[in-house]
Amino acid sequence: MLLPDDAPPQGYYTHVLGQAYPTEISVTTDLSALEATTSNELKWVEHTVAGGETLSTIFDQMDLGYSNLLNMLASDENAKFLEHNLRPNKTLLFGLDKDGQLAQLKYDGKMLGGSKYQSDDVITITRTGRSTYTSNIDRPEYEYTVNFYEGTVVEGGMFFLGAGYAAGLNKSQLDEISDKAFAWDIDFAKDIQIGDSFRVLVQEKWSDGEFKGLGEVLAIEFDNYGTTLTAIKAENGGFYDEKGRAMQKAFLRAPLDFRRVSSNFNPRRLHPVTGQVRPHRGTDYVAPVGTDIWSVGSGIVYKSAYNQYNGNYVFIRHNDTYVTKYLHLSKRLVSQGDRVEQGDVIGRLGGTGRVTGPHLHYEFVVNGVHQNPRTVDLPKAISLEDEDLTNYLKLAKERVAQLQAFDKLHEDEDNSGSLVNSALPM
Repeated sequence: MLLPDDAPPQGYYTHVLGQAYPTEISVTTDLSALEATTSNELKWVEHTVAGGETLSTIFDQMDLGYSNLLNMLASDENAKFLEHNLRPNKTLLFGLDKDGQLAQLKYDGKMLGGSKYQSDDVITITRTGRSTYTSNIDRPEYEYTVNFYEGTVVEGGMFFLGAGYAAGLNKSQLDEISDKAFAWDIDFAKDIQIGDSFRVLVQEKWSDGEFKGLGEVLAIEFDNYGTTLTAIKAENGGFYDEKGRAMQKAFLRAPLDFRRVSSNFNPRRLHPVTGQVRPHRGTDYVAPVGTDIWSVGSGIVYKSAYNQYNGNYVFIRHNDTYVTKYLHLSKRLVSQGDRVEQGDVIGRLGGTGRVTGPHLHYEFVVNGVHQNPRTVDLPKAISLEDEDLTNYLKLAKERVAQLQAFDKLHEDEDNSGSLVNSALPM
């Protein structure tokens, strides 16, 4: 290699040896535009979930391939959550590519509930490779205030729902009250009486000065049978009483989303088929055939079978002390030896065996003795501890003070079942 005879003029070299300099790179691919184009090219198919359907049966109906479902469940946590929390009458949106293959799956948070999602969330699961999927949650931004709602039950049974709707609450808040705050203390099929009342603190959502709907329930006082129960939502999303003891216990009071109860615990009941006096050691729940039946607690299925008297039945041993029994099912969804968790669907309501009509017969057995499942003492709640308890007690004091302040403000007004327009900041 030959070097020039003369040195270059001063300033010829603009960079210093050993120093890094930024280099501009021209990006010719607009990824957002590409994604938008891809999304626009999808064919969207809406599917309403029917009773008894699972993601597996839905994928089969739509000819999307069982292997694709397995890949989606293996690679994405939101897909797993959807599989285990799918409910009837909810809507799924399937985005199909030009070959009819699944590219995206969309659904909203209100179809699942729970602490994982908010009702306005939109969850999108996207195929990212031949066998991989990922998801994202789109969550609108709101400003929140706290408002006060109150109501009184003017008709018994499930008319708690009517009182709740009259108070201005919607299904989401009523589900929190009946399924998450008091499901372990109140059987809403049996324990609601005319004159029962409730006072509730609820988030209100606002955006640009406009009311956008109700949010989470923050605190509840429920007067039932003359006893006041208080539940307050902690920062972890769970409900606790004023002392920090979890409202959630080892067993639910009821094994289904009730419609009505046909027969109570009665040791000298006249049998409707034989006409003989026979003990009725449980509670009968009448609901539409096919209604989901839940395990009231975690345990092991030690019997899942059929006979001419019980029809299809499931017995669950929760520990050495507690056994629960579920009779006359139209379908059993668990087998002997299966492990179940509280709230798992173990069967569907039916009319098999010796019965006069479709219903669930439910029994609660303690140390071999049948107990009234509606009144039996359930295992104690778990308490918060240490710093969590300290923080919670401070929050609980604030929430109770807010409830009392709102209540006092309107104690002379006949506002039962109406919205109080005096929201406070969060």
